[in-house]
Amino acid sequence: ERSNTKVTTVCFGKTYDRALIGRELETTELVKKGHQLLQWYGSKEWFEARGIPRTNVGTEEYPTPQRKKKPKPMAPTRGKGTGKGKGQEEG
Repeated sequence: ERSNTKVTTVCFGKTYDRALIGRELETTELVKKGHQLLQWYGSKEWFEARGIPRTNVGTEEYPTPQRKKKPKPMAPTRGKGTGKGKGQEEG
């Protein structure tokens, strides 16, 4: 899964205030109706430090954006040459 939101510089309220405080988020892509908003919390260490297992949260009813799969590296191919081995010259 991947994040589809980011924070902005717009904040309201004062830190440690007991009243309502918050920070504005905006989407980074179009979000279809019924799909989830995902916030990036940082690396896996954020979850580990809090004892929270990192799991996928998407469901069939409320899907999440998926990471794009990285293409597998292609195996090296041999180029088409003259068929002559090293050190062999035409002649």
